[in-house]
Amino acid sequence: MTIPSTLQHFGFFGAFGQGNLNNTQTLSELGGMSNIAWVYADDVSIAQKLIPEAAKKGLKVIIWIPGVFFPAYPKHAEEWRENWAKYADAIRPYIDNVAAFYPLDEPNVAALKQYRDAHPGQSDPTFEQLRPYLQALNDQLDLRNAAIKKSFPGMPTVDIEGPANDYLIAKSYDWVGFDCYGWFGACG
Repeated sequence: MTIPSTLQHFGFFGAFGQGNLNNTQTLSELGGMSNIAWVYADDVSIAQKLIPEAAKKGLKVIIWIPGVFFPAYPKHAEEWRENWAKYADAIRPYIDNVAAFYPLDEPNVAALKQYRDAHPGQSDPTFEQLRPYLQALNDQLDLRNAAIKKSFPGMPTVDIEGPANDYLIAKSYDWVGFDCYGWFGACG
């Protein structure tokens, strides 16, 4: 597969990282058909290993790090600042091979879980009932995205939302995508 010169980034979500560390074939395959590898690497030692491996294959990485920013969310919510400071310092030597950071998968689904936890046994909320949960989570994401940009100025942050009919997206994201499970026309 040849990547067109007009396409800046192309890759596959969750292609490499925690859970499939021994799958070096994945990086070899991605190097031939993409220029981005999504790396799930809450553990900084995994990021320190995978970023250089991806670079050897001509890939930059998007680092997915929910556990750094949301350790046992919402418990220990303030630990994220220290977690991020340590993480950022540890990967600083590899930052030229990082394309973006992905702090939390499907924030809208995380907010829905928070609503359901707070209202057990109730039916799913309307968008207006969910809005305060979305806004509170977005406020937290804005803080985390600001920390990323303070550590690495100009570094993009990525949001991918789960399927829904309405969205409230944090203002601090640079790239936004939408997951669709099943037939794309049914994804709102």
